[in-house]
Amino acid sequence: MKPKPSPAIEQSLTTGSIRSHLIKLSLPMFWGMLTIVALNLTDTYFVAQLGTQHLAAMSFIFPVFATLAGLTMGLGNGAGAVIARAIGKGDRYKIKRLITDTLALSVLISVCLTLAGLVTIKPLFTALGASTKLLPLIEDYMNIWYLGTISLVVPMIASSIIRAAGNPQFPALVMTVATLVNIILDPLLIFGWVGFPRWEISGAAGATVISQITSLVAVCLFLHYREKVIILKPPKPTELKESWQEVLHIGIPAAATNAISPIAIAILTSGISVYGAEAVAGFGIASRIESLALAAFIALSASITPLVGQNWGAKKIKRVKQSFYWSAIFCLVWGILAAVVLGLGSNNLAVIFNRNPQVVSVAASYLIIVPVSYAAAGIVQMSGSTFNALGKPLPSVTMNLLQMFVLYLPLAYIGSRLWGVNGIFLGVSLSNLTIGLGAFCWNRRSLQTLANQFVQSTDHLYKHYIDMNQLTFLQHRPTYRPQAVTWRVRGLRGATTVSENSAPAIAKAVRELFDILERNNQLDPDLIVSVVFSVTPDINAIFPASVIRRRPGWDLVPLLDVQQMDVPQGLSKCIRVLIQFNTPLPQTALKPVYLRDAAALRPDLALSK
Repeated sequence: MKPKPSPAIEQSLTTGSIRSHLIKLSLPMFWGMLTIVALNLTDTYFVAQLGTQHLAAMSFIFPVFATLAGLTMGLGNGAGAVIARAIGKGDRYKIKRLITDTLALSVLISVCLTLAGLVTIKPLFTALGASTKLLPLIEDYMNIWYLGTISLVVPMIASSIIRAAGNPQFPALVMTVATLVNIILDPLLIFGWVGFPRWEISGAAGATVISQITSLVAVCLFLHYREKVIILKPPKPTELKESWQEVLHIGIPAAATNAISPIAIAILTSGISVYGAEAVAGFGIASRIESLALAAFIALSASITPLVGQNWGAKKIKRVKQSFYWSAIFCLVWGILAAVVLGLGSNNLAVIFNRNPQVVSVAASYLIIVPVSYAAAGIVQMSGSTFNALGKPLPSVTMNLLQMFVLYLPLAYIGSRLWGVNGIFLGVSLSNLTIGLGAFCWNRRSLQTLANQFVQSTDHLYKHYIDMNQLTFLQHRPTYRPQAVTWRVRGLRGATTVSENSAPAIAKAVRELFDILERNNQLDPDLIVSVVFSVTPDINAIFPASVIRRRPGWDLVPLLDVQQMDVPQGLSKCIRVLIQFNTPLPQTALKPVYLRDAAALRPDLALSK
């Protein structure tokens, strides 16, 4: 008996509603990000009770942590984009090979980061502007944290792989459990409650590492025992080289992109340090609160990678563009909402963490000025993830380099000279707004170019509809007249069976059949002439056509249900379908689908499940 493929390999985002996929992918990721934000806020709260110096030390540590996390997330995004495209193409062995080789790469990277980090603690933080009073506190934290680097890198990359298959729930669950472990351990190790040793700031690092180890164990067990996608057999050198090249082609630019922002923040922190420890502490508090609002954008950017990647791998250009537009709308709405909430509650939020008037004043100013640009910052993140998913990492790197070193830091410096610390925050806001507008225009133009190239390469002329706020906007493709391709109406067959004559069983079987038909044949509802279902007499619980009519874009397709002639000894509880549609492809290029017991009707065409 042939083993059932793992759910991760079979999962597909190439059919169904784009908005539904974005919501289903983003909500678990957003919840997971909220748990991480809660962890950071909890760390900040407990460490703040040790004093302003400890809080300032954490403010210096945060950009370094964010840089390493950004590098790791970039590599994870690279792996996720490559694996998502492989899933879209349906290459199962390639998927397993990529996953296994990527995990091996993540272990190697972890070892390198640990060794490099331990020998650079003092010179790095001295260069960032940490005073001699803060350096011992920073060293106490980082000596422990660097030893647990593998427990950060491997789970983050593995979680990106799992999300690439369209399963965001498990990574979110893992992040939630790890956060709860960290929150429980924080007061125990920081203050020495209930008999634990009082480690103070070192305790915060210890709690973080222990919680990350729980994530490491969970994702490894999930991928190996639940999904069965790890190949234990050593790879051929050529396969390993090919896998690493594919992942690093996207991963290195994506990692560099993610690292640019924390590096710039570290430089910014150094600039703010001239205004005193209170200013650094206030900036640190505002950054932690800000991460709560930005968690939604991070969730969106992580979600759009598998969605765009799978559809680009399946060459469904229309769905790629829809993903981009709906993501941009979300960034605009969420950015405005976050700016209003944080602006109105700036003082009340800051005072939760520290009651020093100078600290509160700096944090409140940041939360009033910078969130105005959150919508634009979200569009930059979303655009970068879209480019990475398309296999084009350089535009994302270019946007971030321009933002940080042409706009962000120069404007912050000019603002500092003119208006002090508030001028720095104003420069940050202006840089976000400028690059956000540029990113949107660049991404939209690139997607249109790809769509036009696809139209011409397939001699495919069609109209593209975008459903937005219950209105339909019509985009006409450039005029194109095929020269060598003859369009014809072709017939595509499919069949499946049901276990019982019930509405749920029929609906499930029909959806399964059409998911595969649509994915394997790149069906466009706008080009379908008609769809005819024929069912055996023992099926009458619901019309199969009623199931398909609810699919996005299929509501105007002519659908018909008829009863199959009752042949003695014929296959029972069988649903057959004939799809007639316009295509330039020959009949031999079409891929009929016969599932379940219907595979016996055409063994030569049956799809192995």
